[in-house]
Amino acid sequence: MTNTVRKYLMLLLMFPLQLIGQGEECRFIKKTIKDTVYYGIGSNSVSPISIIISPVNEDVTGMSYKKEFVIKSNDSIEGAIRIHSNVADTLPLDKIVKQFDIKLFYGDKKHSKHNADYLYTLPFKKGKRYEVTQGFYGKRSHNSIASRYAIDFNLKIGELVCAAREGVVVYTIDHFKEAGGKAFTYKANKILIMHDDGTFASYAHLNYKGVLVKKGDYVKSGQPIGYSGNTGNSRGPHLHFVVREADDVSVPVYFKGYKDKTLKRGKRYKR
Repeated sequence: MTNTVRKYLMLLLMFPLQLIGQGEECRFIKKTIKDTVYYGIGSNSVSPISIIISPVNEDVTGMSYKKEFVIKSNDSIEGAIRIHSNVADTLPLDKIVKQFDIKLFYGDKKHSKHNADYLYTLPFKKGKRYEVTQGFYGKRSHNSIASRYAIDFNLKIGELVCAAREGVVVYTIDHFKEAGGKAFTYKANKILIMHDDGTFASYAHLNYKGVLVKKGDYVKSGQPIGYSGNTGNSRGPHLHFVVREADDVSVPVYFKGYKDKTLKRGKRYKR
Protein backbone atom coordinates (compact mmCIF):
# COMPACT_ATOMS: atom_id res chain seq x y z
CA MET A 1 0.00 0.00 0.00
CA THR A 2 1.34 3.43 -0.88
CA ASN A 3 1.96 6.13 1.72
CA THR A 4 -0.72 8.22 -0.02
CA VAL A 5 -3.39 5.59 0.60
CA ARG A 6 -2.24 5.06 4.22
CA LYS A 7 -2.54 8.78 4.88
CA TYR A 8 -5.94 8.90 3.17
CA LEU A 9 -7.34 6.13 5.37
CA MET A 10 -6.04 7.91 8.45
CA LEU A 11 -7.72 11.15 7.34
CA LEU A 12 -10.98 9.29 6.89
CA LEU A 13 -10.75 8.07 10.46
CA MET A 14 -9.73 11.41 11.88
CA PHE A 15 -12.29 13.84 10.60
CA PRO A 16 -15.53 12.27 11.92
CA LEU A 17 -13.81 12.03 15.29
CA GLN A 18 -12.11 15.39 15.03
CA LEU A 19 -8.81 13.59 15.35
CA ILE A 20 -5.44 13.61 13.66
CA GLY A 21 -3.83 10.21 13.99
CA GLN A 22 -0.43 8.71 14.35
CA GLY A 23 0.54 5.35 12.91
CA GLU A 24 -1.91 3.13 11.05
CA GLU A 25 -5.25 2.50 12.73
CA CYS A 26 -6.75 1.18 9.49
CA ARG A 27 -5.35 -0.32 6.31
CA PHE A 28 -6.65 -1.71 3.04
CA ILE A 29 -6.25 -5.44 2.35
CA LYS A 30 -6.27 -6.45 -1.33
CA LYS A 31 -7.39 -9.86 -2.61
CA THR A 32 -8.07 -10.92 -6.21
CA ILE A 33 -10.43 -13.81 -6.98
CA LYS A 34 -11.03 -14.60 -10.67
CA ASP A 35 -12.19 -11.34 -12.30
CA THR A 36 -12.87 -9.37 -9.09
CA VAL A 37 -10.55 -7.36 -6.85
CA TYR A 38 -11.65 -7.22 -3.20
CA TYR A 39 -10.46 -4.41 -0.93
CA GLY A 40 -10.98 -5.27 2.71
CA ILE A 41 -10.20 -3.04 5.68
CA GLY A 42 -8.09 -4.11 8.64
CA SER A 43 -7.94 -2.36 12.00
CA ASN A 44 -5.17 -2.04 14.57
CA SER A 45 -7.45 -0.21 17.00
CA VAL A 46 -8.17 -1.39 20.55
CA SER A 47 -11.73 -0.15 19.94
CA PRO A 48 -14.31 -1.34 17.43
CA ILE A 49 -14.52 0.93 14.37
CA SER A 50 -17.80 1.71 12.60
CA ILE A 51 -17.61 2.37 8.86
CA ILE A 52 -20.15 3.92 6.49
CA ILE A 53 -19.48 3.88 2.73
CA SER A 54 -21.38 5.77 0.03
CA PRO A 55 -20.44 6.72 -3.56
CA VAL A 56 -19.35 10.28 -4.29
CA ASN A 57 -21.13 10.10 -7.66
CA GLU A 58 -24.01 7.90 -8.77
CA ASP A 59 -21.93 6.26 -11.50
CA VAL A 60 -19.64 3.65 -9.95
CA THR A 61 -19.80 1.21 -12.84
CA GLY A 62 -17.82 -1.93 -12.17
CA MET A 63 -17.72 -1.29 -8.42
CA SER A 64 -19.81 -2.41 -5.44
CA TYR A 65 -19.44 -1.84 -1.71
CA LYS A 66 -20.73 -2.61 1.77
CA LYS A 67 -22.77 0.34 3.01
CA GLU A 68 -22.32 0.04 6.77
CA PHE A 69 -20.41 -2.35 9.02
CA VAL A 70 -18.30 -2.63 12.17
CA ILE A 71 -14.76 -3.97 12.49
CA LYS A 72 -13.98 -5.46 15.88
CA SER A 73 -10.83 -4.54 17.80
CA ASN A 74 -7.68 -5.65 15.94
CA ASP A 75 -9.77 -7.42 13.30
CA SER A 76 -10.57 -7.01 9.60
CA ILE A 77 -13.42 -7.34 7.14
CA GLU A 78 -13.15 -8.59 3.57
CA GLY A 79 -14.63 -7.04 0.46
CA ALA A 80 -15.59 -3.61 1.76
CA ILE A 81 -15.14 -2.44 -1.83
CA ARG A 82 -15.38 -4.87 -4.76
CA ILE A 83 -14.16 -3.92 -8.22
CA HIS A 84 -14.13 -5.73 -11.56
CA SER A 85 -10.54 -6.41 -12.55
CA ASN A 86 -10.95 -4.43 -15.80
CA VAL A 87 -11.63 -1.30 -13.72
CA ALA A 88 -9.01 -2.10 -11.08
CA ASP A 89 -6.35 -2.50 -13.78
CA THR A 90 -6.90 1.07 -15.00
CA LEU A 91 -7.22 2.86 -11.64
CA PRO A 92 -4.69 2.95 -8.78
CA LEU A 93 -6.09 2.36 -5.28
CA ASP A 94 -5.90 5.99 -4.19
CA LYS A 95 -8.15 7.01 -7.12
CA ILE A 96 -10.54 4.13 -6.45
CA VAL A 97 -10.89 5.21 -2.82
CA LYS A 98 -11.73 8.76 -3.88
CA GLN A 99 -14.82 7.44 -5.67
CA PHE A 100 -16.37 6.87 -2.25
CA ASP A 101 -17.27 8.88 0.83
CA ILE A 102 -15.94 6.70 3.65
CA LYS A 103 -16.72 7.70 7.24
CA LEU A 104 -15.04 5.93 10.13
CA PHE A 105 -15.92 6.30 13.81
CA TYR A 106 -14.50 4.72 16.93
CA GLY A 107 -16.98 2.38 18.60
CA ASP A 108 -20.06 0.33 17.72
CA LYS A 109 -23.28 2.31 18.01
CA LYS A 110 -25.29 -0.87 18.65
CA HIS A 111 -23.30 -1.31 21.85
CA SER A 112 -22.79 2.32 22.81
CA LYS A 113 -25.43 3.71 25.16
CA HIS A 114 -24.39 6.24 27.78
CA ASN A 115 -25.04 5.31 31.40
CA ALA A 116 -26.88 8.46 32.46
CA ASP A 117 -26.59 7.52 36.15
CA TYR A 118 -22.79 7.56 36.13
CA LEU A 119 -21.23 10.45 38.09
CA TYR A 120 -17.93 11.61 36.63
CA THR A 121 -14.88 12.87 38.50
CA LEU A 122 -13.94 16.44 37.63
CA PRO A 123 -11.02 16.05 35.17
CA PHE A 124 -8.32 17.77 37.19
CA LYS A 125 -6.26 17.38 40.35
CA LYS A 126 -8.07 16.70 43.63
CA GLY A 127 -8.42 19.83 45.77
CA LYS A 128 -8.21 22.15 42.76
CA ARG A 129 -10.98 24.53 41.69
CA TYR A 130 -11.46 25.78 38.12
CA GLU A 131 -13.84 28.03 36.24
CA VAL A 132 -16.02 26.76 33.40
CA THR A 133 -15.36 29.04 30.44
CA GLN A 134 -17.84 27.34 28.10
CA GLY A 135 -20.52 24.81 28.98
CA PHE A 136 -23.36 22.92 27.33
CA TYR A 137 -24.51 24.62 24.12
CA GLY A 138 -21.73 27.21 24.37
CA LYS A 139 -22.16 29.86 21.65
CA ARG A 140 -18.54 29.92 20.50
CA SER A 141 -17.95 26.29 19.60
CA HIS A 142 -20.30 23.97 21.51
CA ASN A 143 -23.03 24.11 18.89
CA SER A 144 -22.73 20.86 16.92
CA ILE A 145 -24.03 17.38 17.67
CA ALA A 146 -20.49 16.31 18.51
CA SER A 147 -19.80 19.19 20.92
CA ARG A 148 -23.08 20.53 22.33
CA TYR A 149 -22.46 18.83 25.71
CA ALA A 150 -18.76 19.67 25.93
CA ILE A 151 -17.30 21.58 28.88
CA ASP A 152 -14.25 23.87 28.85
CA PHE A 153 -12.28 24.32 32.08
CA ASN A 154 -9.75 27.17 32.42
CA LEU A 155 -6.71 25.06 33.26
CA LYS A 156 -3.43 26.82 32.55
CA ILE A 157 -0.62 25.38 30.46
CA GLY A 158 1.09 22.51 32.28
CA GLU A 159 -1.64 21.88 34.86
CA LEU A 160 -2.58 18.28 35.55
CA VAL A 161 -5.46 16.61 33.69
CA CYS A 162 -7.06 13.52 35.27
CA ALA A 163 -9.39 10.83 33.94
CA ALA A 164 -13.03 11.65 34.65
CA ARG A 165 -13.97 7.98 34.32
CA GLU A 166 -12.19 4.64 34.18
CA GLY A 167 -11.59 3.07 30.78
CA VAL A 168 -9.16 2.04 28.06
CA VAL A 169 -7.01 4.54 26.18
CA VAL A 170 -7.77 4.13 22.48
CA TYR A 171 -5.93 7.13 21.07
CA THR A 172 -3.39 9.78 22.02
CA ILE A 173 -1.54 12.54 20.22
CA ASP A 174 0.76 15.20 21.67
CA HIS A 175 3.15 16.44 18.98
CA PHE A 176 1.34 19.67 18.10
CA LYS A 177 2.70 22.98 19.40
CA GLU A 178 0.43 25.73 18.06
CA ALA A 179 -3.07 27.12 18.46
CA GLY A 180 -5.27 29.33 16.33
CA GLY A 181 -8.61 29.46 14.54
CA LYS A 182 -10.49 26.89 12.49
CA ALA A 183 -7.39 26.10 10.43
CA PHE A 184 -6.00 24.46 13.58
CA THR A 185 -9.09 22.33 14.32
CA TYR A 186 -7.28 19.05 13.65
CA LYS A 187 -4.07 20.11 15.38
CA ALA A 188 -5.12 19.68 19.00
CA ASN A 189 -3.24 17.31 21.29
CA LYS A 190 -5.69 14.96 22.94
CA ILE A 191 -6.54 11.68 24.63
CA LEU A 192 -9.52 9.45 23.84
CA ILE A 193 -10.70 6.94 26.46
CA MET A 194 -13.32 4.22 25.89
CA HIS A 195 -15.72 3.43 28.77
CA ASP A 196 -17.47 0.18 29.64
CA ASP A 197 -20.79 1.43 28.22
CA GLY A 198 -19.22 1.98 24.80
CA THR A 199 -18.90 5.76 25.10
CA PHE A 200 -15.72 7.78 24.64
CA ALA A 201 -14.29 10.71 26.60
CA SER A 202 -12.13 13.22 24.77
CA TYR A 203 -9.60 15.43 26.60
CA ALA A 204 -8.38 18.07 24.14
CA HIS A 205 -5.98 21.02 23.69
CA LEU A 206 -3.31 19.29 25.79
CA ASN A 207 0.25 20.57 26.02
CA TYR A 208 3.04 19.60 23.64
CA LYS A 209 4.37 16.24 24.87
CA GLY A 210 1.64 16.49 27.51
CA VAL A 211 0.28 12.93 27.41
CA LEU A 212 1.10 10.54 30.28
CA VAL A 213 -0.70 7.43 28.98
CA LYS A 214 -0.52 5.29 25.85
CA LYS A 215 -2.89 3.36 23.62
CA GLY A 216 -4.14 0.21 25.35
CA ASP A 217 -3.60 1.47 28.91
CA TYR A 218 -6.40 0.96 31.43
CA VAL A 219 -6.87 4.09 33.53
CA LYS A 220 -8.79 4.61 36.74
CA SER A 221 -11.12 7.48 37.52
CA GLY A 222 -9.07 10.38 38.90
CA GLN A 223 -5.77 9.05 37.52
CA PRO A 224 -3.39 11.67 36.03
CA ILE A 225 -3.34 11.27 32.24
CA GLY A 226 -1.78 14.46 30.89
CA TYR A 227 -1.13 18.19 31.09
CA SER A 228 -3.36 21.00 29.89
CA GLY A 229 -2.17 23.24 27.09
CA ASN A 230 -3.18 25.49 24.22
CA THR A 231 -3.15 23.56 20.94
CA GLY A 232 -5.54 23.29 18.03
CA ASN A 233 -8.60 25.51 17.54
CA SER A 234 -8.20 27.46 20.75
CA ARG A 235 -8.19 31.09 21.90
CA GLY A 236 -6.24 30.37 25.05
CA PRO A 237 -5.17 27.63 27.48
CA HIS A 238 -8.00 25.36 28.63
CA LEU A 239 -9.16 21.75 28.83
CA HIS A 240 -11.96 20.73 26.47
CA PHE A 241 -13.83 17.72 27.86
CA VAL A 242 -16.65 15.86 26.13
CA VAL A 243 -18.23 12.38 26.21
CA ARG A 244 -19.68 10.90 23.03
CA GLU A 245 -21.52 7.79 21.97
CA ALA A 246 -20.08 5.77 19.10
CA ASP A 247 -21.85 7.71 16.35
CA ASP A 248 -20.00 10.86 17.46
CA VAL A 249 -22.98 12.30 19.35
CA SER A 250 -22.11 14.12 22.57
CA VAL A 251 -24.08 13.32 25.72
CA PRO A 252 -24.71 15.32 28.94
CA VAL A 253 -22.57 14.33 31.92
CA TYR A 254 -22.77 15.10 35.64
CA PHE A 255 -20.09 15.10 38.30
CA LYS A 256 -19.52 13.83 41.82
CA GLY A 257 -20.46 16.53 44.31
CA TYR A 258 -22.74 18.19 41.75
CA LYS A 259 -25.34 15.50 41.06
CA ASP A 260 -28.13 16.65 38.72
CA LYS A 261 -26.38 20.02 38.34
CA THR A 262 -25.28 21.34 34.96
CA LEU A 263 -21.92 23.09 35.22
CA LYS A 264 -22.42 26.75 34.30
CA ARG A 265 -20.18 29.16 32.41
CA GLY A 266 -18.46 31.65 34.72
CA LYS A 267 -18.73 29.49 37.84
CA ARG A 268 -15.90 27.67 39.60
CA TYR A 269 -16.05 24.03 40.64
CA LYS A 270 -13.89 22.13 43.10
CA ARG A 271 -12.92 18.50 42.96
